[in-house]
Amino acid sequence: MLGRCVGTACGGSRISSSCGQLRRFPKIGSRISRTAIPLAAVLVLGASPFQMGILNGAGAAGILVFGLFTGAWADRLRRRPILIAADLGRAALLGSIPLAAAFGR
Repeated sequence: MLGRCVGTACGGSRISSSCGQLRRFPKIGSRISRTAIPLAAVLVLGASPFQMGILNGAGAAGILVFGLFTGAWADRLRRRPILIAADLGRAALLGSIPLAAAFGR
C-alpha cells in the first residue's frame, strides 16, 4: 500500500504516469543517502571501521526504538500526509548536510 499512488487519478489515465514518476523521487533519495552518507563518512571525515559500525548501528537503533511506536501511530492516520511529511523532513535533513559543510559545521 505504501508504494501505490493513492487516489482516483491512478487508474490508467495520463495522470497515473505522473504518479509513478513522483514515487521515484523518495526511492532515489533513499538510495543516494544509503550510499553517500557512509561514503562521505569514510572519504571526507576519515571514519574508522569502528566508527562506521557505530554509524550503521545508530541507523538500526533508530528503527528499533521508534519503529514500533510510529508504526502504531501511523496506522491510525491517513498515510499520504505522513509520507509527504516524511519525504519533506528527509529532504530538509539531507539538505542541511551541505549547508553545514559550506558554513564550516
